[in-house]
This record gives sequence, structure tokens and C-alpha cells, in this order.
Amino acid sequence: ALFGDPTTVDLDHRVLIGIMFLAGVTGICSTIENLVIGTSILMVAASLACTAAGLLGYWAARRSKKPARLKVAGFLFFLALLIFSWITQAGTNGTIGYYFILLGSFAMVLFKGAGKLVSLLVTVATVMALLLLEHHFPTAMLLHASAWERFADVATALPLCLFMSATIIHMVHREYQREKAAKDEALRLMTNEKERVETAMQEKQRLLAVVSHDIANALTVLQGEISLTRFATGSDRPTHALDLDRMSYACTNI
Repeated sequence: ALFGDPTTVDLDHRVLIGIMFLAGVTGICSTIENLVIGTSILMVAASLACTAAGLLGYWAARRSKKPARLKVAGFLFFLALLIFSWITQAGTNGTIGYYFILLGSFAMVLFKGAGKLVSLLVTVATVMALLLLEHHFPTAMLLHASAWERFADVATALPLCLFMSATIIHMVHREYQREKAAKDEALRLMTNEKERVETAMQEKQRLLAVVSHDIANALTVLQGEISLTRFATGSDRPTHALDLDRMSYACTNI
């Protein structure tokens, strides 16, 4: 129920709901961690933005019937958040791996066909551009205030990223199993219905065979009686002979 009913919500939609929910929850944890260790206001702002995007995305995905636009909007927002966090969270010395996981989940799980390739290329191009920016303009990166703050940030974010990765893998696998179970149940019901219809048709054919046989026997007897009656009356009663001819013709047509 947290990610949608598999009988009414397709797998990709439920995975999107799950990723948004997970982004909101981990954003809350990251915000609390930043406040506890006393990071800069910009780092806290990035965590709050991730929390808001995740929770709003979860709410929108639960309400939306066609989440294609929401997928693109979520990907672009987290891509922008990656750029902002790279600059405000010490670049490669910070905890930007969290956003790699989000962007990778969007690219590899949610997008299909050409969208998957485009999203991967955009992500790689953005990371390469940020690496070049950090290499040529290292002073543009906002560093941690102390070695302890950096250690606390990385030590907290690393388990959080690992937990998020494991949870996304588990969630996708579980939702796939639920989807498979729902399809198997639908197939079982269709098979049972098909067997019921086939049984009903066989019973109908048997009934028609029995009824046809009984009617044929009755008509054969009736025709025999008509022949005997015609033979007994002869040609003295032409009116009755005409009626017998009509009855014989009707029996033959039946």
C-alpha cells in the first residue's frame, strides 16, 4: 500500500513512488546529520531541498496516473541538486555519492530506450564538467570547516548511501515479485475461466447430441406411423392423404 497496489499501478510507477519516498526519508536523515555536526547553511539547504523534492515527488507520484513528466522533472531536479551539492559540499571530498545513486536509479530503472541512454550521457557529462571545474578552480568548492566535520559527514553519509542502494535493489526486486505474483494470479483465474467455459461447451454438445438423437428417433417413428396410416387409408380420403403428405414433408425437413 505504501508504493501502490500492484493490481492497479504498474511496476515502473511503483518504483518511482518508492525512490521518491526513499529520497525524502534519506533527505530527512541527512538534514538531521548536517544540523548535528554543524555544517554550513548551504549544506543544510541542499539536504532540505532533497527532502522536499522526495516528499513532494512521493505525493505527486501517488496522485499521478501518468508519471512520465514527473520522472523527467525529478531527474532534472536531482541533477541540479548534484551540481549545487558538489560546489557546496566540498566536491569530491564530500558526500555527493548520494546523488549518484538517485540519478543512477532514475537512469537505469525508470527511463526506457533512448531516455535511458540520454539520462546516462547527461549524468556523465555533468560529472565530467564538475570534475574539470574542481580541478581548474579548486577554490570554488566550499570545504568543510574542520577535519572532524568532514569525517563525521562522510562517516554518516557512507552508510546512508549503502543503505539507500540496498533498499532500492530490494524494493525493485520485491515490486517485481509482486508484479509477477499478480500476473500469475490473473493467469490462473483466466485459465480457470477457460476450463469452466470449455466444460460448459462440452456439456452443451453432449446435451445437444442426446436431444438430437431422441428427436431423430421420434421423427423416424412418426414417419413410420404416417406411412402405415397412408397405406391403411389408401386413396378413399384424399384430404387426410394431403395432411399426411404435409406431416411427412415436415418430418423430413426437421
